[in-house]
Amino acid sequence: MGMELYYTKHINAPYLMLEEEEFVHCTRSMRHKAGDVIFITDGKGHLWECCIREIKKQQVITEIVREMEVPAFMTGKSIGISPTKNPSRMEWFVEKAVELGIDNIILFYAERSERKKINTARLERIMISAVKQSLHYKVPELIVAENFKKLLDFSHSFGNKYIAHCHPGQKSGLRPMTDAWESSLVLIGPEGDFTASEIEAAKENGFREVSLGKARLRTETAGLTALILLGMDMD
Repeated sequence: MGMELYYTKHINAPYLMLEEEEFVHCTRSMRHKAGDVIFITDGKGHLWECCIREIKKQQVITEIVREMEVPAFMTGKSIGISPTKNPSRMEWFVEKAVELGIDNIILFYAERSERKKINTARLERIMISAVKQSLHYKVPELIVAENFKKLLDFSHSFGNKYIAHCHPGQKSGLRPMTDAWESSLVLIGPEGDFTASEIEAAKENGFREVSLGKARLRTETAGLTALILLGMDMD
């Protein structure tokens, strides 16, 4: 049986509190009692072994027994992706991207984006759940760029920048990262793809055009494919 992991943002060292969904999971699903030992992360790369000291009506109060050493988790991989028309498909992408390992998920609105509203609170809950499932201990940053220009402005901090699209032209394949600490950002367009003007703007800002293969992929599948290609072992 794997580690049973909980998440909290309520920290008053040496005490950590579980509330809301984490409270329900700990006390009702897992039926933990005072004196039990559980493991808690803050989603920022920390992991603690804790002892439950008290269970109140809507709160589990734990005390830190020890902070555990965990490996640094910076993948260097980020995906900029336009929200899909069907929210469940974007939720699927976010969940799987976190499980595979990603630093940033940037949601942006392109000219052909069909969906203009995003439930970021729900996506953040999905990310936390995926972090607990995959034992990464670090919740990726979820960023929303209101338009394509703001996305390009944000992209200046990345070392390697790629834009994947289905337009004809000279494109290279997406190569695996060779340095564990280099940063790479791949842009995935909406269901109607990027416009020619968006591709040109991206190229002017240092993006290289890439192909993800011969098949025409759905937006969320393209995003996951790019993430996997970046993470492939060179050997």
